[in-house]
Amino acid sequence: MINRFTMFKVFLNSFFIQSAWSFEKMQGLGFASAIAPAINYIYKDRDRAAAALKRHMVFYNAHPYMASPILGAVIRMEEDVRDGKLDAGSIASFKESLIGPYGAIGDTFFWGSVRPIASILGVLTA
Repeated sequence: MINRFTMFKVFLNSFFIQSAWSFEKMQGLGFASAIAPAINYIYKDRDRAAAALKRHMVFYNAHPYMASPILGAVIRMEEDVRDGKLDAGSIASFKESLIGPYGAIGDTFFWGSVRPIASILGVLTA
């Protein structure tokens, strides 16, 4: 099980998922850099850690504010892969299946609800 300090580092890194965009992988590099502290904690072997990070440097494009639940679930799945309880390919299919729903939930909530309410509060305050 991962310690709290490592999870806190993953949480802080999750704020920078949007910092490295590319047209090929969208937020894939940001996701890999966010999960890197946990990967380094889970896999003590450098080769296995590199393979796991390479596994996460694929296409990823969900709402960036909704990435934390996906990060937590993927970290747990990586622990299961390390223990031999899960196949590494299932992590990719899990991430792919959550990209659309979490993107839609995040866009609807933040751009459809929070942003207009914040705008109204800003106008009323001014």
